[in-house]
Amino acid sequence: MGIVIRCIAPSAAQNRAISTVLDAAIFLLLVSAAIGLLYTVPQTGDDARADPDVAAETTTTLATSIATIDYVPTADGDADSSTTNRSDRGTITELLAETTVANAELRGEAFTRAPNHEAAVRNATRRTIRRIDGDVEVQVRTRWRPLSGSGLRGGIVVGPSPPADADVHAATMRVPVGTGTSVGAARPDWFAPTAPPWTELETVESADDRRFGRRTSLETVTARGDCRGLAGVLAARAVGTAFPPEQTAIAMREESNAAEAIETRYVTAGRALGLRQDGLPLNDDVRHLSGFLAGELAAPFQAACEGYETPEIAASRAAPEIVTVSVRTWSP
Repeated sequence: MGIVIRCIAPSAAQNRAISTVLDAAIFLLLVSAAIGLLYTVPQTGDDARADPDVAAETTTTLATSIATIDYVPTADGDADSSTTNRSDRGTITELLAETTVANAELRGEAFTRAPNHEAAVRNATRRTIRRIDGDVEVQVRTRWRPLSGSGLRGGIVVGPSPPADADVHAATMRVPVGTGTSVGAARPDWFAPTAPPWTELETVESADDRRFGRRTSLETVTARGDCRGLAGVLAARAVGTAFPPEQTAIAMREESNAAEAIETRYVTAGRALGLRQDGLPLNDDVRHLSGFLAGELAAPFQAACEGYETPEIAASRAAPEIVTVSVRTWSP
């Protein structure tokens, strides 16, 4: 049995000076904004090497260590002399969250692919882990589940798995995807009336909310509609997370391998949804193309929603814009 401690970091705390005499629990209250932290502390006695604070301290390090990665934005992982390098900058947890979504799958098939970005993030994560003090092994795992049962998921693992008999300590952060970085999410602001049931979004999201750029809560959506309406909103937000509208539109206008990589990612997503390449409006704008994908993706979300007792329960379990980053530590 473990002790469970939950900390929500306040937004103003990132820039405060932190005294070294503060223990790890207080320090975790002062890390970067919008990160929920949950860690479990097994009852292990007085073995210093199995210090549960190491897991918590590791999550803090990942949440506050900033890295810049360079990568080639190709969807197949190959590069040649004509390709152009790009840079991405953020905390390790932000980068992990981004690449988790950018390399997601749908029902076992690739939904999006950014292998070079993933490789660069893995290397940055390993370098950060190597700086952790103490004689411990560390594994970092990520998880993106917009709605369990929909088949859309993402996740990567960095580091070895613990032995079956290891005394493992764990800490988990909830990381919003798209906090000012190049692969993250922006608010979807597009509609595709040619791809039902995408149009259902217009009936369940408030016109005032759309006009003033507000997000309609999932609870409000379920109060206004049923699983079909909820599925449309979840599909829109999942596609907006995987293909952030503003950044995607900019990349599509570039005369570089970035535009080709984005187009290939759309084709990959369409293929996972059972669409042929000529069935995608690739010559259209990002709003229409992303809306088209969202319309097709709504069906598996609706089926998943109907597997829950009520739409409200499904909405409470949905997290299309959240990636969890878990850290496990143990003594070798």
